[in-house]
Amino acid sequence: MDYFYFCDCAIKQEENYFEDAHGNKIIGKHQGLKFVFSGFDSVIEIGENVSFQNTCIYVHSRCKVTIGNDSSFTESDVEIGNYSNLWIGQKCYISFLQIGLEVCASGLLEEGIQIRGRNKFTKERWTMCQNSELRIGSFGFFEGEGAIWIGENTTFKIGTKFSIQGRYTIALDNFTSIAIGNDCMFSYEVIMRSNDGHTIFDVDTGKNINSTRNISQGRKIVIGNHVWVGARTLILYGARIGDGSIIGANSLVKKVIPNNCIAAGIPAKVIRKNIAWSRKNCAENISDCGMEYIHATK
Repeated sequence: MDYFYFCDCAIKQEENYFEDAHGNKIIGKHQGLKFVFSGFDSVIEIGENVSFQNTCIYVHSRCKVTIGNDSSFTESDVEIGNYSNLWIGQKCYISFLQIGLEVCASGLLEEGIQIRGRNKFTKERWTMCQNSELRIGSFGFFEGEGAIWIGENTTFKIGTKFSIQGRYTIALDNFTSIAIGNDCMFSYEVIMRSNDGHTIFDVDTGKNINSTRNISQGRKIVIGNHVWVGARTLILYGARIGDGSIIGANSLVKKVIPNNCIAAGIPAKVIRKNIAWSRKNCAENISDCGMEYIHATK
């Protein structure tokens, strides 16, 4: 079957359009796909020249899913909770992607996920809880298996031209945030955690001392533009990495690292200042680093 619904309620069924009596709609070519409408008033818009394979999309009440032109899904599983919005831009390639969203309230954010332009995702597993926000800029590249957990009332923003290799783990606990700038390059097995992940109590007072809402709201990770993070680096809340810097492999970052420097170690310490780096191997001209990222360390 091309799609499923919880009762025989189709009122219009054409090659490029489907509508049922509960206000659910599919706009665009959708033959060969499986859609599950479990609620009311949801809309799926599919652009031209989109290629899906073994895809199943579960859509709950009052959701909107828009898939842009020239996209390709392979063996994907996307589940979108109530009041959420998934928007995937043009010229994306997505393979073995699993995205789960649970009740992302539209009152707090306009669009639960924004994935814009020329992105590539392979073997990902992402989960978002209520009132969370994920924004990914254009030309993003996520390679290999990885996991992203986004808790309640969190914000995760990634700039343009972001790349990360496989086996990464990114976890945003409730009420925390992570911001990554433009043109950042992450290697393999990078771990980012915006809080401790579990609650710690003071035995004498019985009070939560590490993850109350007030404490968690102050816990952030901020990474500037054009930052290179080496393999197996652990980045914890409190980390702030300046533009143009490099974090050496097997490092632990939990404090402020200035711009245009190399930091390494456990914990990471600045080992060289006044550097600039380029994605190009064996570059001979410093301009290959990008003139906007060539500065003295402050």
